[in-house]
Amino acid sequence: MAVMIPTLLLLIAVTLVYSLAHDPDGRRQPLRVIREAYRLYRGPIFRGLIPDLTKYLRPGFHPDDIDTNALLEHWQEELFGTDGELVGYLK
Repeated sequence: MAVMIPTLLLLIAVTLVYSLAHDPDGRRQPLRVIREAYRLYRGPIFRGLIPDLTKYLRPGFHPDDIDTNALLEHWQEELFGTDGELVGYLK
């Protein structure tokens, strides 16, 4: 798992360079593309994922280590409660 994160980031960088090399608009404005790529890395997707992914990279981690009972109760009520969206599909 610890190898996957750096590999993913490297793959994204290589894909960006490849895309830049084959995109006429990207070749005309490479600084703009680089700025947008930088914003992608600094944006909410990566900033939101990296802290959560570090939990999974801990030695001895198991998904049951994260308490998801509140989340499970919320969605059970939302989907299968008295006015739940999926109540009509239950047998």
